[in-house]
Amino acid sequence: MPGQTEIHYLTQEQLSKLSKEFKKYYEGSKKGRAVQHGKHWMVFLLLRYTGARISEIVSVNESKSLNLNDNTIKLVTLRSKKKENRIVQFDNIVKEEYLQITAKYPEIKGKVLKVNRINFYERFREIAEKAGIPKKLSHPNILRHTRAIELLKRGESLLEVQRILGHKYIENTATYLRYVK
Repeated sequence: MPGQTEIHYLTQEQLSKLSKEFKKYYEGSKKGRAVQHGKHWMVFLLLRYTGARISEIVSVNESKSLNLNDNTIKLVTLRSKKKENRIVQFDNIVKEEYLQITAKYPEIKGKVLKVNRINFYERFREIAEKAGIPKKLSHPNILRHTRAIELLKRGESLLEVQRILGHKYIENTATYLRYVK
């Protein structure tokens, strides 16, 4: 359709390669960098499994917003004029990795998601390059687009994907339908 911008997203193969590179980045880190790399790994996982914006993840108050009992995170939609909360489910791998990291580095409990957004963006680009991801797909928001399409392909309703992404208008979410086959 004329006037619509193209949405870029990762294929399952690209997503798998990127996930493996991020895990390698964390697990292969030297002692002095392991904590920071672990924090980046957790931010990556939450972006990947929630479809959240990077600014939403790094502003999370873990003690109030991260519920490991039911694998949910309360996100504040920062782009709206009035801050609105939404609860988003995440996969069990996020919980497992969070528990492992906080057991290994107890001093970061409650601060796992406190990373510099710009620093994370730079690491994301570096890791994406190692994974062979094209430059135009090498930014954290690509995980948001990928998750939206993944959820729609899985059969989630447009309204549910709108809620998960925190879109005010259903038309914004509906743009992803062009990529669902």
